[in-house]
Amino acid sequence: GNSAVDGQKLRLKYVPKPSPGQSYFAGANLEIGRVGHRLSENPWNGELKGIAGFRTDRWTLPANANLGFKVSGPVASPPTLDLASKIAYKTDQGYQIGAESYNELGELRRLGRLNQQSQTLFAVIDATVHGWDINFGLGRGFTSASDRWLLKAILSVPFGR
Repeated sequence: GNSAVDGQKLRLKYVPKPSPGQSYFAGANLEIGRVGHRLSENPWNGELKGIAGFRTDRWTLPANANLGFKVSGPVASPPTLDLASKIAYKTDQGYQIGAESYNELGELRRLGRLNQQSQTLFAVIDATVHGWDINFGLGRGFTSASDRWLLKAILSVPFGR
């Protein structure tokens, strides 16, 4: 019954431009962010993501392995592992529609059972507006550890284009 903004992140992503005719891609992503106490007793956290995927003229199919870690805070917090994936279709108008899946696996040293971790599926739209990339999604959690409904927005500021 309550809505809240629980944090923000700074993201640095590097995915090299593929060679002509190359469908596969790979890259990395580093995120540092501050989240609300409701989400973590340690306000500053980070994620290091390995990115791999496949792209055609219309379809994009990426997957990420995400290593989460504490940057600062009073509580001991071991690294965690998440897996994320996406399927997106590029429309004739140039934007993409698709689905994204976010799946927590738990602490790296002892991965948990999937039904005890957050599992969320998002319906998403991706668009480029005046060179800025926008990802907007509505998500639904599927386990008791998941938020029931989520709204997400990612605004990517272009550098070096």
